[in-house]
Amino acid sequence: MSVEKYFTGDRIVIPFQLRIDQLPFAITTATTVEGILLNCNGKQTTDGKKTIQESEPGSDWANSLVMFVITAADSVDIAIDRYQLMVRVDEISRTFIKADPFDIVAGQVE
Repeated sequence: MSVEKYFTGDRIVIPFQLRIDQLPFAITTATTVEGILLNCNGKQTTDGKKTIQESEPGSDWANSLVMFVITAADSVDIAIDRYQLMVRVDEISRTFIKADPFDIVAGQVE
């Protein structure tokens, strides 16, 4: 199990390449894509769902690459812990969970 670092400045940016049958797919701009952090026991964080924006730098919805972003201001309810990312794509009624967990530690969020 690999652990990656996703912290840039005062933001947590988590890239996630979504795949169906090991292949990327196109996400249309009109669809709703939401993400939420899960602790490693599968429980959702208290900060709720965040809309994932197609316009976020680095994203490529034509190839199902999304960027989940949490700003420092949004992170006040996120406890220091280990997390996974869950993403829901409404257009295809499908949920994806990022396999690689990551740690949020003191000093990475405010």
